[in-house]
Amino acid sequence: MTIGIIGTGKMGQALARAIASRVEPVLLAAGRGDVREGLVSCPRCQPATLDEVWRRARLVLLALPFPVARDLMSGPAGGLGGGRTLVDVSNPCLTPGDRPPPGHSAGELIAAVAPTWSTAKAFNTVPAALLDTPQMYGRPVSVPVAGCRPAKSDVFDLAWRLGFDPVDAGEIAASFELESLARLLVSVSTAHRLHGRIAIHIGQPEPVAARVGP
Repeated sequence: MTIGIIGTGKMGQALARAIASRVEPVLLAAGRGDVREGLVSCPRCQPATLDEVWRRARLVLLALPFPVARDLMSGPAGGLGGGRTLVDVSNPCLTPGDRPPPGHSAGELIAAVAPTWSTAKAFNTVPAALLDTPQMYGRPVSVPVAGCRPAKSDVFDLAWRLGFDPVDAGEIAASFELESLARLLVSVSTAHRLHGRIAIHIGQPEPVAARVGP
């Protein structure tokens, strides 16, 4: 399965490096224009145009600021899905200016303008600096995933193969909570000068018998 990544900033290139080195070949394209210079260079990562991503990728990750991702999918691209999986990675809290209206999320708005795609929200709670580090202190980093069932299935498979622990967060409406969680992580990182070295692990409680003993 070829994976497409649209967005050549820090997050897009970190995703491309991690996926190409550990999972599948990657097509990496800029969200605007045909920018191929200065992109990450690694085996199985191919600079591409948007048209090449739309034609060849089975799964597409949008590693773009929310307004850019929304505008891109509001055009012809929103009708090119054919049921393929689209993953919104944006965090509006990091984007100055245009943000979703109160009570709405970027994930929901992008899904609404891309009706031919199976859309999920994922990886927005994992900083670019940690995409090569799926574990912290011996525990797998959790990746909450919101969206429709087919999209979540693809994202779960990708997250597992990258070494992360995917967690079902519900339908695409749960994007609001995922984006709020990302905002909290940014605030904690800033307050404690962690420089983005922060992630979450959602643990499962031990079975009752194991906790209470015989």
